[in-house]
Amino acid sequence: MTNAQKDNKRLAQNTIILYVRMFLTVGLSLYITRVVLKNLGVSQFGLYNLIGGFVSMFYIVTASLSGAITRFITYELGKNCINKLIQVFSTSINIQILFSAIVLLLGETIGLWFVNFQLNIESEQIFAANIVYQLSLISFIIELLGVPFYSLVIAHEKMKLFAFNAILGVILKLLLALLLAYACIDKIIFYAIGMLIVSIVTQLVYVLYSRKKFVECKYRYSFEKNIFKKMFSFGGWNLLTSVT
Repeated sequence: MTNAQKDNKRLAQNTIILYVRMFLTVGLSLYITRVVLKNLGVSQFGLYNLIGGFVSMFYIVTASLSGAITRFITYELGKNCINKLIQVFSTSINIQILFSAIVLLLGETIGLWFVNFQLNIESEQIFAANIVYQLSLISFIIELLGVPFYSLVIAHEKMKLFAFNAILGVILKLLLALLLAYACIDKIIFYAIGMLIVSIVTQLVYVLYSRKKFVECKYRYSFEKNIFKKMFSFGGWNLLTSVT
């Protein structure tokens, strides 16, 4: 089998895998929404989506940086230079730590003020809203720090792992939705804790797989100014496009 035939076969397999992932996750997500709405009730369901939607605005940062990191890793993979790959991976970790610190600072100041004084939340739900907000913020930061590992998986075209992790995540969310009916604490807080656990589990899958399979998944504490500048610039332009 020629290289072209192998590439075509891999492309076909990855396409089928991604379609299967899409159909399963979309189908289950529709059912999960129905179960969560039933078990949380209209008021708490709306509150969770209000808080979660506010935090979700930050996800444009994740998408932009993920594209930038994947691009640089893929480029260095083509050159097959392990040392440069390690430098790019380490720099991407540094960038994510920087962005996480910025998001945490903004989230605990402007974001917290916005949730408590600008959103129209009933007084008896303020405590629950703050708990949900903090858990959602932690979940976002965990996913932000996991972007370099996710990018490694995508750059190496490990679509089976990518699809498996997405399906695992939606199955865990389904289990969480079903368990809501038996929650012994405030259901919205229980749901927020569960979503945080789901986020941790799915990110751990990427981290553990990357550390086991990819030799470049080694963090070296160093500051490569040129790489940092190029990646930060590329990610910044992506972010500007997303925000626009």
